[in-house]
Parts: sequence; C-alpha cells; structure tokens
Amino acid sequence: MVSWSRSFMIAIKIVVFSIVWAVVGLIIILIGSASVILAILTDPTAFQGSFSNQAAFGIVLLTAIIGTIVTALGTIATVVKFTTDEAVKEVFTSNIAPRATQAVAPIPPVQPVGVSNVSTTPTQVKGNYKICPRCGTPNLQEAKFCKKCGTPLP
Repeated sequence: MVSWSRSFMIAIKIVVFSIVWAVVGLIIILIGSASVILAILTDPTAFQGSFSNQAAFGIVLLTAIIGTIVTALGTIATVVKFTTDEAVKEVFTSNIAPRATQAVAPIPPVQPVGVSNVSTTPTQVKGNYKICPRCGTPNLQEAKFCKKCGTPLP
C-alpha cells in the first residue's frame, strides 16, 4: 500500500505539472491575442470590415481553444503518468521483487526425444562445447545456462 507521504508527494508533483501546463496554455492564448493586437496597432484599418472583425475574433477564439486543449490534455497526461508509474512500482514491490529473491527449483534432466546418445549426467564436454543434459544442445564452455532450453549448466 502506498504511504500517505508518498501520496502527497505525487499530488504535489501533479499540481506543479498542472500549473506548468496551464502556463503553457496561457502562453498559447496570449500569443494568439497578441498577434491580433499587434496587427491592429500596426495598421488600425486592418480590422475595420465586418469580415475582418470576425477573422480577428476567430484567431483569438482558435488560440483560446488550442490553449485550453493543451492545458487539459497536459494535465490529464500528467495524472495518468504519475498514477500509472506509482501503480507499477506498487505491483513490482509487492509481487515481483519478493519472488525474485526466492530460490527456483532446478529442472530435472530429461532425455531428449529422438536423441539417444545424450546422457543425463550434469554436463558432457565435447570439444569446446558443453552439451545440455536436457535437450542435447551444444553450448559454449563459459555458458551458465543452455541457450535453447535454459537448463542450468555447471
């Protein structure tokens, strides 16, 4: 179970990243608004027709929508990322990590099907290879496990 202090740290990170996304969205909105204001200041007659006024309003509205979408999606992505990361850590530490330290029972040697000259002794050495006692696959001398079936080689 996640501790309260860990939960509060995650919440603080989510709030900080949400503020960052809000600032990014606000910057996008301000850029759109500033471009219209700058156009009006440089040429006051630029937006004197009804179509021009609608175009200016459309630019401001479009950048406001884009800024809002960026803010919302960024905040949602932040929440999903931090909660998913924490869930994966919790599952790993409670289920996988304890099992990784447990001893694994050795696989008993099995006579491979269709191979008659392989013994069930721990390992045969043929030239520069160790022969797997389970499947008969030749492995390099320094191999710890069979490259085909994974049987431990002494």
